[in-house]
Amino acid sequence: MLRKLANNMRGVAAVEFAISLPLLVLMYMGGYATLDIIAANRRVTVATNMMTEMLSRDLPVSIITNGIPTAWTTTSVPHRMMWGAYTLSPYDMNQATEQITLLRVCNATHAYVVWTQGQSQTLKGSIMTPTTITTQSQLPNPLMIAGGPMPNSSFTPSASNVVPIPTGLATGSMIPTSPNTSNVCNNTAPSNAAATQVGTAGAYIYAGQINFTYVPPINFGFAAQIPMSDTIYISPRQP
Repeated sequence: MLRKLANNMRGVAAVEFAISLPLLVLMYMGGYATLDIIAANRRVTVATNMMTEMLSRDLPVSIITNGIPTAWTTTSVPHRMMWGAYTLSPYDMNQATEQITLLRVCNATHAYVVWTQGQSQTLKGSIMTPTTITTQSQLPNPLMIAGGPMPNSSFTPSASNVVPIPTGLATGSMIPTSPNTSNVCNNTAPSNAAATQVGTAGAYIYAGQINFTYVPPINFGFAAQIPMSDTIYISPRQP
């Protein structure tokens, strides 16, 4: 009887399937989670590009440098940032913060922060809130900086308003020169007539950034949240 039982092959496939099922399920869930992370990261890039492109086209530099009206900071800019955040769908908008910054190049690897604004929003974008982004990126922190070389206003530049930009972004005529050949980024003293003052020359660049906290649909216990971020630099479409 024991010999007969040992030679019985009935049910072997079922046993093998039962043994391999947990591994197959784990591989499927892991593959799904990995692809969803890649998709979310791509969404952040697309959303950042859309937001920056939209604001570089619809927000003229002259509006900012002449003293940006309250209507722009409370309505026009927040709505355009939110429209960019809509691109994150189907991921939650309330996990994202957006920032738009107008920079003015002062040397090949640095630029002066003329103006910046950021926000977060509710799940459906019905309420937008000015916010401060805590990040290790190149853009300034805190947000809502109201400064820059605006006419008819008291303005004192500071080295803290100079931030790094990617190498190769600013070339040729985009970089200002100073009569005494000094680095414009270091010229923060308005009384120095022999040097070009930082923030008064050089090409303008819009920098858009979105920070997003990805919450995996399947929690394997090692990554409850994954921070994602992207930054896009675009030349203004309007002077």
